[in-house]
Amino acid sequence: MEAMREIMFGNWGPMEPEGIFGAKIGRMAFYEAHAKDIDNLFHDSHWRAKMTPQHLEMRKHPNRSYEWIPNEILEERAELFRKWCGYILSEGEWLTTKDTWSWGNQVCLICGTDEETCNQKLKNEKDTDTTTYYARLTFGWCNFCRPMMEQKIAQSTPYIKATSSNEKV
Repeated sequence: MEAMREIMFGNWGPMEPEGIFGAKIGRMAFYEAHAKDIDNLFHDSHWRAKMTPQHLEMRKHPNRSYEWIPNEILEERAELFRKWCGYILSEGEWLTTKDTWSWGNQVCLICGTDEETCNQKLKNEKDTDTTTYYARLTFGWCNFCRPMMEQKIAQSTPYIKATSSNEKV
């Protein structure tokens, strides 16, 4: 058994296995405890399936679409996402605070875009003068960097899953 085997995750650098004599700690233990939810972190159908009968009744409201997911389930997903980022991203790649949607004096941690530049890029991309698209800073990522970071996080999950269960990827 290779005790110090390292797994490379793009620009994140090495992520060393955490098992000690077969015991799972840290990232591995967290993954195994929440495997189903982490595997489906970006699949809304999984989170819609967690709706209770009360939620299903609330969904019948005329102002809610068939894609509606209750806030408490979205908050559960956001909290899981926040904790998972803490295990797989380095300190400077994301913001841990809950109030990460407001810009303040901050810039995107990935591309360095500020709010005004992001608004201008959105306006140019959508080719409209209406203000339906808002520049957001989510976990320290602008509207343009967030999909890329979510994709990197989603791509890392199979490797962690394989390491957790000693499967081949």
